[in-house]
Amino acid sequence: MEIFTGAVRGRAPGERALAALLRLGLELLDRRHPLSGVGQGFGDFWQVVLDSAALRARAREGLDELENALTRALAETAPEEYGDPRLATAAYRAVCAASVGRLLAGAPVDEVAEDHRVRLTAAFDALERAFPPPPDATV
Repeated sequence: MEIFTGAVRGRAPGERALAALLRLGLELLDRRHPLSGVGQGFGDFWQVVLDSAALRARAREGLDELENALTRALAETAPEEYGDPRLATAAYRAVCAASVGRLLAGAPVDEVAEDHRVRLTAAFDALERAFPPPPDATV
């Protein structure tokens, strides 16, 4: 959780929160970090989670905890940037879920990773276009 909230709270002066989150998401993807959702063997891991009601429930709790912490960090540091700060977490979550689904279906990791990069960038770009900074804003 701290890795995401830290990216928002510790971003460079003038860097918008979504830019910091996108940068982090792409770094995690490049490292094939578990929080990216994409990596060798992750499909097997998620299959084990999906096969267990207890693990599914804990995974949902973890995602909810992350979403709540990130939403608080966005609300505290960029309250006017994006309307409802849950939009950023929903975008990240949706891209990761789609990538996990592709891994579960047997798609090659490198192919999923490239598609993940494209979809994550497109999702965050769409949010940036939807919520441009005010002309006189200093982020």
